[in-house]
Amino acid sequence: MQKKIGLALIILMLAGIMAIPFLVKNNQAAHQKVKKEVVNDAQVNLNLFEASQISRIEIKDENMLMLEKRDNLWTDANYESLKLDHAAVEAIVQAAAALESLQVIYNVQEEEKYGFNDTSRIITLYDAENNNYTLRLGNHAEDQSRLFIGTDLAETLYIVKSDAAKALFQTRGDLIQKEMIRPAAGEIFDLKVAKKSEPLIHIQKNSETGTKDHEEWLLEGFFKNVHELRGEAVEELFRILDECKKEEFVGEADNLMQYGLDDPDLIITINDSWVVKFGMRNGEKVYFMYNEEPYVYKTSKAFLKEIEEIKPIAMIRKQVYIPDVSKLNKIVLLNPEKELELVVTKEILTDGTVQLQGEMTDKIFDDLKTKEIITRIAESIMIEAVLQNPEIEQKQPRKEEIRLVYHYEEGVTKTIDLVPYDNSFYILRMDDTVEFAVNKAKIMELFSALNEEIKE
Repeated sequence: MQKKIGLALIILMLAGIMAIPFLVKNNQAAHQKVKKEVVNDAQVNLNLFEASQISRIEIKDENMLMLEKRDNLWTDANYESLKLDHAAVEAIVQAAAALESLQVIYNVQEEEKYGFNDTSRIITLYDAENNNYTLRLGNHAEDQSRLFIGTDLAETLYIVKSDAAKALFQTRGDLIQKEMIRPAAGEIFDLKVAKKSEPLIHIQKNSETGTKDHEEWLLEGFFKNVHELRGEAVEELFRILDECKKEEFVGEADNLMQYGLDDPDLIITINDSWVVKFGMRNGEKVYFMYNEEPYVYKTSKAFLKEIEEIKPIAMIRKQVYIPDVSKLNKIVLLNPEKELELVVTKEILTDGTVQLQGEMTDKIFDDLKTKEIITRIAESIMIEAVLQNPEIEQKQPRKEEIRLVYHYEEGVTKTIDLVPYDNSFYILRMDDTVEFAVNKAKIMELFSALNEEIKE
């Protein structure tokens, strides 16, 4: 009898053990039935603070970003010298404070399918008393118009408009101050562009600024003599400089060789204080440093290309010489065939204006015609190109074919010699310097025009 009872107990125990999986499965099924996800249309405010209360923002994803508000300005706690775009940070604050759901998903068991994992962006917002709340950013819906967001509330997710949360995805690079504030054009008096292995392009304000026919800027050092620069060429250079932006933040400048900034390819200096140094290329970007900031940034390589393509010969005023008409006595023009001389006399009228009169080979010209001839002579000698080997002509100067001599009061003269070169160009020799070629056809046209004036 006892054996039968023991056998029965064993059978019951085995039956119980075999029944456990079925009980567990039934319990899980019942649990899943209770925890079925529910999506409700609901407008829920996700913010716990007003925008003005937020004083610290902690952003975690693959990187870490801590923003703190100090004296009403936002700073990066990890890079305190880094200049931030206050409006860009405030866009995060305003977006977080205004978040409102379109729908709420309850009983969420698998957050991964909504884009929540170990690398998801987590934004924690703090007030001055260190109270905080957290926003977790998931995936966008297929049509990209909606975004899944989680908070500290378990098993609950919110669906919001993607545009409303766009600012929450900004990175450190998005938040930096992109503009490099340079001195205004009216405050610039000195500009240097130093390209590696090339002469320095040194631009300075012209002391003759305000004087008629004088440009505002001078180019010094690049060529043998100082040259006036066309105003529009300098304005174009300023425009190019304005295009340089801090497009990407790289990091601290603790290894300049790594970025080619230990020996920069290009250095731009304004007023000896505003300095930008450019190093190696990196894809379509180039590394650079700005002023005394201890950081490395990237900007577009296209900007650097524009700077590198600047040619001083294209910037200088091509007119070789502008005479001072107020002190001019005469202009002597000599060519192999003849000598022409324009004698200039001046008469001061009762209203104080100066009236000119010109005489050439017994032909008298009035004020308007005299000024026209003087301008025609000056504008006929225009720089066309830089000579390849001017040293040869400089060492063994040849006799000029054309000579122009401006005679001024007190015996001052200015001589311009034109030496034969080929069928298209003359070599320009002025102030005992040879460096440029001028257009031969313009000179021939000048003498033909002057001869016609005499005949008339």
